Amino acid sequence: MIFRGKEHKRTFKSNLDYHSKCNENLSNDFLVVIYLLTADNKLWFIVDKHVKPAGINFSNVSLKGINIDGYTLFRAAQDIYTGTTFLAVSDLANKKIVSPKIYDIIQTALLIRRNGMRLINKNESEEQ
Repeated sequence: MIFRGKEHKRTFKSNLDYHSKCNENLSNDFLVVIYLLTADNKLWFIVDKHVKPAGINFSNVSLKGINIDGYTLFRAAQDIYTGTTFLAVSDLANKKIVSPKIYDIIQTALLIRRNGMRLINKNESEEQ
């Protein structure tokens, strides 16, 4: 799996552990949301209180002061989780909107959506 950095990896894994204890059958879409939203520290600080084991309320989140990477990650998470269409394929292809690193993170999120915990567990076993 690709992480934005050590902080992203740490935050993702600690939140995955927390939410797994609350609900042992996390949906792939929920895993994607945690992965994408923890990729940006400021974004995670803003949305953390809106992420509950029962679901995420995207409409209550204020993105005031967030940068373009955070906005892109938030909208990608929202699109995957709720079926909205804030991000277009043309946005993903535009380097002015989506940096190569954020593009890689979104690609990894789509792999998580397809493979779920199998991908995460495979990644962890390869690290050991």
